[in-house]
Amino acid sequence: MLSKLPVAERLRLVASAVFSCGSSSRCSIDTQDNLETETQKKVAKGYPLTNTIFEDTRRGYLYQNDEVALVADLTQPQQLVDLLNLFFSYTAPAHEDFNKAVEDFKQRVPDLARGLVAKLVDAHENNPRFIKAFDGFFSLCKNSLNPNLSVAAVDEMLVQHLLTERLIRTIFLGARGVPYLLDGLVGCG
Repeated sequence: MLSKLPVAERLRLVASAVFSCGSSSRCSIDTQDNLETETQKKVAKGYPLTNTIFEDTRRGYLYQNDEVALVADLTQPQQLVDLLNLFFSYTAPAHEDFNKAVEDFKQRVPDLARGLVAKLVDAHENNPRFIKAFDGFFSLCKNSLNPNLSVAAVDEMLVQHLLTERLIRTIFLGARGVPYLLDGLVGCG
């Protein structure tokens, strides 16, 4: 029965049961083998070292980003917990950078939007070329989308488009841009 096993053994069994985490892995090595030697053999064979534990039930080596991140005595419950916490909380550097970029972008969006709104307000008042183009676009939007559409709603659509168009074009479409995406979505391309 599981509850009669020592804490360290229970933790090892739980860890063994849940060690399939995407690109993360666990490599068991027989207790009679030398952990360091067997680990080096596996590394030489090309085992991934992104987030991998090599263990022999007594000791564990956690590799992260191709380096040893932690060596743990698996007979000590706290060291086993520390090893598992590091293993399961791992985030690949590329994901960290992307998540940081997303967070930075989220924080910048309100300021960027306010700047665009200010430019639109100025253009509505001081730019005859913009005023003429906007009047035509506004009429098109009202006729196509909703006859009760307001100038503020169309301005908001423009702000959203201006904030996202370059991002979508750069990430998903290269130089083809949003018109290409829209053509593809409606089957006109």
